[in-house]
Amino acid sequence: MIDKWLKKLELTEWTITLEPLDNEQVLCDCPPEDCYFIGVNYDTDTKHAVIYYDRPLTEEDIVHELLHVKYNDWSEDQVNLETEKLLNQNKMEKLKKILLGMGYLTWMICNIAVLYGIGWGGMKLLESESVGHFILHLAFGMVMLLLVIILSILCLGLVAMMFGDDKLEKKLDDIFPDM
Repeated sequence: MIDKWLKKLELTEWTITLEPLDNEQVLCDCPPEDCYFIGVNYDTDTKHAVIYYDRPLTEEDIVHELLHVKYNDWSEDQVNLETEKLLNQNKMEKLKKILLGMGYLTWMICNIAVLYGIGWGGMKLLESESVGHFILHLAFGMVMLLLVIILSILCLGLVAMMFGDDKLEKKLDDIFPDM
């Protein structure tokens, strides 16, 4: 987890060490369940930092302490705000991946359904009583296929707009240049 955030915060030239502390090493004037310590000590010349902790570290803890390293002149409030902002962006990136995955999965399922429908429809077409019924079945199948394609593209467009995905927007612009 530290490596991921070192890359995101452009701190890859830094060496970060995690140093656990015993609970007895932490003194505070609060109830024991609220008494913990997480802090960072860093040297900008050697680009080495040590994160001290006496409880399991969370992703929020790591981001927070690395922000202290990157922006050592920031106040605690500034670091807290940036920590929250970065973690929310990270959650949005994960949500975007999930939604895109669901969109592509839906597209695949629809294609399988369409192929099944074409096979079933082909059988119905061969059993048609007249050319009129044949054309009606064929037209209905084509309309359904077109609706699946349009809905899939609209879903991908919605994801692109919600998350500002430039690559996806470019693909959609290539498909629909005048929109």
